[in-house]
Amino acid sequence: MGIGDVNNYFNIGDSTSIFAINADSKLTVEQKEQKKVDMIIEDTEERLKRENNQREQLLDQLQLMDVRIDQYDTLLLEIDKKVQPFLDPINDQINVVKAAYDARVGAGCSNDLKWVPIAWGEDDEGDQLIYYQCQKNALQTVRRQERIDGSIETIKTGLTDPDTIVTGYYGYKFYRKPLNRDYGSNLIDVIIGSTTAGSTTVEVEQSEFDDSSGEDGLEFKIGDVVTDSIENPSIFSIGSLPEIVGISSSETFTGITTTIRGNISVGSTILSLIGIGTVDVGFTNANLLDRLNADKFTSTEADFGPKIGSGIERTGVLPVNTKVISIGTGSTTYEFYDADFNSGIGSFRTKTQNVTTLVLSSAAIGSTSTAEFNVGIVSFTPSLILDTAADVTASNVQLSIIRPAKDPDRDFDQEKNPIDPVTIGLINDRNLGVGHTALIVNNAEPERTINWHQIRSFSLRQSNGEIREYDPEPEQGAGRAVYHRGNTSWPIVITGDDEGNEEERYAYEGEILIVGADGSNSTRIVDPDSDGIDGVGNSANSNVGTTGTSPGPQTPGNSQCVTLANNIAAAETALTNIINENLPQARKFAAQARAIRELRDDMEIEAFGLLQGAAASRKEIDRLTTLLNDLREQDLESYG
Repeated sequence: MGIGDVNNYFNIGDSTSIFAINADSKLTVEQKEQKKVDMIIEDTEERLKRENNQREQLLDQLQLMDVRIDQYDTLLLEIDKKVQPFLDPINDQINVVKAAYDARVGAGCSNDLKWVPIAWGEDDEGDQLIYYQCQKNALQTVRRQERIDGSIETIKTGLTDPDTIVTGYYGYKFYRKPLNRDYGSNLIDVIIGSTTAGSTTVEVEQSEFDDSSGEDGLEFKIGDVVTDSIENPSIFSIGSLPEIVGISSSETFTGITTTIRGNISVGSTILSLIGIGTVDVGFTNANLLDRLNADKFTSTEADFGPKIGSGIERTGVLPVNTKVISIGTGSTTYEFYDADFNSGIGSFRTKTQNVTTLVLSSAAIGSTSTAEFNVGIVSFTPSLILDTAADVTASNVQLSIIRPAKDPDRDFDQEKNPIDPVTIGLINDRNLGVGHTALIVNNAEPERTINWHQIRSFSLRQSNGEIREYDPEPEQGAGRAVYHRGNTSWPIVITGDDEGNEEERYAYEGEILIVGADGSNSTRIVDPDSDGIDGVGNSANSNVGTTGTSPGPQTPGNSQCVTLANNIAAAETALTNIINENLPQARKFAAQARAIRELRDDMEIEAFGLLQGAAASRKEIDRLTTLLNDLREQDLESYG
């Protein structure tokens, strides 16, 4: 077969070839040229016919595959329904245990407050200052990293409080890839969004608009339908699912980068800083004592943090969406504890000093002194405008975007990544059967639905032997209960009156005490970590201390306190029993569902490939149709 024989363009023996047409003396030049064009059109029509046949075959296969997948879906829905009813009684009993511990603290039989050093710095005269805060439970970071294979690695960071109990609630967790979709519907995207009852606006999580979503960051468009569940919508009513009628954005405070302290008066736009920043990453249990006993306690640039354009917030003091518009200097007056005053007895005094000031975009709506302000990033949050209001309030939930279309491949992007990003969340009544895998967790991590770019996740061994993780799996779980086993040391504040007499009072949760770290006061803070737990010394001369006397109404060890202790023991025994009874049953159903999900995932991989092929064929059909129309619409006068 020679060149050109495939389409008979140059086959001399064929009456329809270009050579045969040129050799036909009965045809005019115009007729010969028209016949050549007609031959090309005929060939293109044949190609178009073959492409249509291929697309129809792919869609037929997809339809059959979807029927098979639906059979797995039906079975999964029934199995998933059986898991959570075994977990809910366990979580209820966890709350009973927490309530029993809280009751003992509330009665005055034990205590859940401690002094914790939170910041340090110096004033303009070089006097060293330490900030102590009375914190409930003194809870620091505790993270339990759960892997897809079901194994759990516990990681604890920061200053931990052994008296604090963290109990994770039990939840049924899913992982879902983009290919885990309903192939009978034209599902465009799955996003994370929030809305309120009666609102027609959905705020979309910023991470949905990254470089993986295309040039404009949007995979949805006007006219698309929004639903919180394919099977059982609850946020939006079935039969009146909303359509997207607009896309906008709003300015929001999206992340805290640091914390500062300062003074501001109502109606003022000037926030005066008091010369310290927040605790940096080096403030750990290992170096706490050295840092507090060092000669200098200075804030770093990282501690300070605010920049022009930064968002700043304090509930009840600053309006929403307040920003820093400039940084200057000024003076302010604040109260501090002077331990050297009055022959070392100590007293609260006022001091005026030159400070850094922040000029704010909005006037304060309240006054405060030495208060804590959050400083962070201001960004634009994308929003969807809907034609129907939400029925209920929902925060950070999974929402499906559906594009009404007769053909499943019409708006499908065949280049879309089928395995990334992975959506992680909890299975509930609205999303039964979702995902390519699911498992039971009680990892004490926050309850939320979040996207994770799994393909970007990797570990790298550093030159020093340490392992650094990049794009690790985000923390996600069923939440946690936090309570205190109790101790009999209550935080107090020790002050002196004008006559030189010491006075003691109980500290309250959130109270911040500014003390000096120099001079004779160094003998009063004898050892900031002497007890190894709360960071506050127990010396009788300490200005922040503790007492073994309960504020009441009960006294540790009396009959009422014994009863409350017995209630705790009974609640914990009941929790152990319900875990032993219910958890094996829940895990049995979860294991069955996990096996079915893995088998369904195999079919969904094949279905995604069929859909990609059909979408590619449709694109080629559209291209050939356009070319044919161009050829047919030409005014053919001469092609010679």
